[in-house]
Amino acid sequence: GTSLRSYVAQSFFFPILVVGSFVVQGLTQIIPFPKRFLHLKWTKAATCNMLGHLLQEAYIMMSNIAFIPFSCFKHPNGSESLLTATNILCGSAEHRNMQAFGTILGLLCMVFLALCSYAALKAPYWSNYPVRMSC
Repeated sequence: GTSLRSYVAQSFFFPILVVGSFVVQGLTQIIPFPKRFLHLKWTKAATCNMLGHLLQEAYIMMSNIAFIPFSCFKHPNGSESLLTATNILCGSAEHRNMQAFGTILGLLCMVFLALCSYAALKAPYWSNYPVRMSC
């Protein structure tokens, strides 16, 4: 239904943002630019920096969206539905689909957190060798 489509659009926005950014970065390396526009080519490091900033800003929102399908509440008649989409019953096919998409987004959140942790651990080493700093 409409709630499922809306949730899929919300949950796939961030993975599409990541993949799309690397596609644009790759295209700017392939497409020949006139000399005066060479500064517009996206570098891998600048793309990673931009994505890191955007994902850091949106991390809580991504986490909240990922957990939407995992918050059910019980009705007085014994059935359960989602807290934010009361028309979707917990355990239904729509609910399982939403959980699958929420899991994918949750994994993206965990990967981002792991990469941030890794970068925080490696930052002192990378600061000694700035030429090697890249994602």
